[in-house]
Amino acid sequence: MARLFAWLVLACVSARGAAAGSAFMIVSGVSSPFEMCLAVDGGNVDTAGAEVSLTSCSSAVSAGDGREVFTMQPNGQIANAVSKLCLALADNDVTDGGRLALTGCDLASKPGDGRSVFELAANGQLKFARDGDYCVGQRGPAVGFVDAAIGSAVSATSSANNAAHGARAAVDGDKRTYWASKPGDVGAPVELVIDFGSAVKLERLDVDWEFPAKSFSIALSEDGLSFQEVFATDVNVLNSTSASVGSRYARKAKVVMTEPHPLFGRSHGRWLYGISSLRFESKSLRAVAEKCSLAAQSADARDKYFLNYVADAEFCAAKAVASELPALGAAEASLAAAVSELEIGASRVNDCSSGSRASALAARGSAEKRGRAAAGRFNARQTDLLLAAARKQILLARR
Repeated sequence: MARLFAWLVLACVSARGAAAGSAFMIVSGVSSPFEMCLAVDGGNVDTAGAEVSLTSCSSAVSAGDGREVFTMQPNGQIANAVSKLCLALADNDVTDGGRLALTGCDLASKPGDGRSVFELAANGQLKFARDGDYCVGQRGPAVGFVDAAIGSAVSATSSANNAAHGARAAVDGDKRTYWASKPGDVGAPVELVIDFGSAVKLERLDVDWEFPAKSFSIALSEDGLSFQEVFATDVNVLNSTSASVGSRYARKAKVVMTEPHPLFGRSHGRWLYGISSLRFESKSLRAVAEKCSLAAQSADARDKYFLNYVADAEFCAAKAVASELPALGAAEASLAAAVSELEIGASRVNDCSSGSRASALAARGSAEKRGRAAAGRFNARQTDLLLAAARKQILLARR
């Protein structure tokens, strides 16, 4: 343990020392209500292949993981101050703008093709040393986020009425409409699947429930065939769900509902699921390599960058906080399970006829009390909603 602590201290001092000298943030000139910086997506600074995109400078700094702090190497490479991985045009490929991503500095410089060597030109453009006169640009309409689910193909394994409450209603951007499963059709898992048409990079997901599921999961698939779970819970007590998905590419997403909410998951005495809004947020701008002359034609100065030097930076505090997130997640899951049991008790009191169903729900809930999202990510809004739900159920139980 002492050896591990010493290693962590040395790592933090090294990062702080780099920041105290020549470290900087790469600030964009793009028109925006808030200052934007190039930063490593999801704070994955230690991951080779992690992409770099524009992020609010204030949010990047508050993350405390060094995603926005870089240093200039003597050979013109730009390295992350924490991981020492370098920015590079992935595979030196400019097809469809290519990808600006972290790469091992030696590996990136070995081909000698300039994919990881940059020059800040007099006009503010960040220029690649590779052949072809390419600069770092931004592709997309403007700074912000878009809902990738809008206009996407969507299907459900169960629907109450395709005309009024079909799957399309969950992703039409109108909270007044909603998708609902067929009442009583909850004996087997119900799936709602979204096909984005092509792989899109997702940042977060939001679900607004009309008839919430107590137990459900959300999974993403980049190839449209194999899915990876990004969120799951067996003790949902909220009418809305939000989670970061860590800048993942996905062609499809699916919500798998396995158990309705004991109080709010029924209509006219019959169990069902319902979603009024299902959103998958994606950044509207992405960093690309494009001809410098073309990039210069932008009307919002998105091709201009400024180096804002950092006097000092400390990344250990963020690592210490991140190490406590699993404990917070466990506490949230335990609280959600307790609230869920209170709701099941309320359901029994309100409707004696649902006793056998409530007993089954309680048994399953006690066997699988979990609630999780992407590891190492804190969602303050979800925590606040959970605490509010707990307070509400406690007050109701005291009556």
